Amino acid sequence: MKLEVIDVVYLAFAAVFVVAGVFMAYAMFGKLEKMESYLGRSRIIDDVNRRVLGTGLLGRQIRLGMITGCLIHPRLYVNRGLLEPADLAEFPKGLKILAVLPLLCIAGSVAAMWILIAFGPDL
Repeated sequence: MKLEVIDVVYLAFAAVFVVAGVFMAYAMFGKLEKMESYLGRSRIIDDVNRRVLGTGLLGRQIRLGMITGCLIHPRLYVNRGLLEPADLAEFPKGLKILAVLPLLCIAGSVAAMWILIAFGPDL
């Protein structure tokens, strides 16, 4: 079986998806509480935790997603009163990268794989 160039590109995007998923799992199970501690004064953490705390894997994904949303679009959350600007300023850069980068890599690789599936033979 011979791999075409498009297959290799697709496999590369699939590998990026898997590696980013591993980093996201590390963030969910290893660093989520630490990330939440840096956003302790913000109302968003209390609101989300009150609703999804103790719901297992899905709850952890929602909590990490809300933190990532706060880091990607801080002005939206600050204007709504859900995020304190002081919390955002004190948030460590390493944790910010760990929260945001896997989500962006997964979204980018999924979009690229959809494009390859839709237009693959025509490319």
